[in-house]
Amino acid sequence: MTKEISLRAKLTVQEIFNSEDIEKVMLSENLSSIQKADTVRLLLKKKRFPLLSAREKSFESAKKKLGWPKDIDLSPTPYYEDNEAHIKFSFSGTRDYLRKISNLRHMAEKNEFIVLLETFTDE
Repeated sequence: MTKEISLRAKLTVQEIFNSEDIEKVMLSENLSSIQKADTVRLLLKKKRFPLLSAREKSFESAKKKLGWPKDIDLSPTPYYEDNEAHIKFSFSGTRDYLRKISNLRHMAEKNEFIVLLETFTDE
C-alpha cells in the first residue's frame, strides 16, 4: 500500500511514515502498539484510497444521523461495487423479529434514509 501512495504522491516511504498524522499516532502515549498499528493502517488506507475513504465516511455519518439501530447491521457491497446494501440481524422469536422489521420500516420512512441511500446508490 505504501508503494502506491509513494508513487502517486511522489514521496518516499520514509516521508510517508514521517508525515505529521502518522508521527502523531506513533508518538502517542495513550495508544497501545496494536492501536497504533490499526490507526496507522487506517491512515494509510485513507491516503491510498481517498475516494473510497470519503464514501465510507459519508455512509457512516449518514447512518449515525439517521439513528440506525446498533442491533441491525447495514453495509454496502465491498468497495461500493454495486448500488446495493446488505442488512443483517438476528432475532429470537416472532416478537423480536417483528420489532426489528418495524424498526426497519420506521428507518425507511425518515427523510435521512434518502441521504443514506445516496451514499451507496446512484439515486
